Amino acid sequence: MFVLCLAALLSSEAAFLYLCSMANRSIAQFRKKLNDITSEVNNQKLYVGAASAVGREVGKRIFQDGISSDGGPITPAYSTKPIYVSASQSPRQSGVGYFKGGYGQFKRAIGRGGKVNLFLEGLFNRAYLTSVVNPTVRTTQQGIVISIGVNYSTQNPQGKIDGLLEKYEDAFKYSQSERELAIEKNREVFRKLWR
Repeated sequence: MFVLCLAALLSSEAAFLYLCSMANRSIAQFRKKLNDITSEVNNQKLYVGAASAVGREVGKRIFQDGISSDGGPITPAYSTKPIYVSASQSPRQSGVGYFKGGYGQFKRAIGRGGKVNLFLEGLFNRAYLTSVVNPTVRTTQQGIVISIGVNYSTQNPQGKIDGLLEKYEDAFKYSQSERELAIEKNREVFRKLWR
């Protein structure tokens, strides 16, 4: 009975199949396997790999493709308020000067198109992608919590980060395909644990 309840709690076909195969094993063998799984879970490397895979997909969608979580363009569009961009602020000489059409016109002038992709939010972009590779992992009573995010710093002050996350909130949510990828990656973790 315990074996079936444990399998139901894990809701993993791999766990269920493994537990069924353990039915013919001794209590000592079963206990050893549970201890091995506990060590793997506490090691957390499997979960970091799963979270990083999903985080890389989110980063590519936001920072390269400019796609929101709903599959449309990231909104709102760039500001049309006139701006002046100095040589130190622009990655290209063609992006220096006064832009009556605002940041969107500046992006088009440097060949980056007018759609929002947050790529030029360089320090924020790099900090996010770094956090994807090295997420914060902690174990709680409820399970494992994996945090991917950007820490506040002098290069990425709180106001800038909070402003971007608030303005482009929908972009930073998981898309349907990213949710499916997260589920599949977690299934892979369970399969590895219960092999």
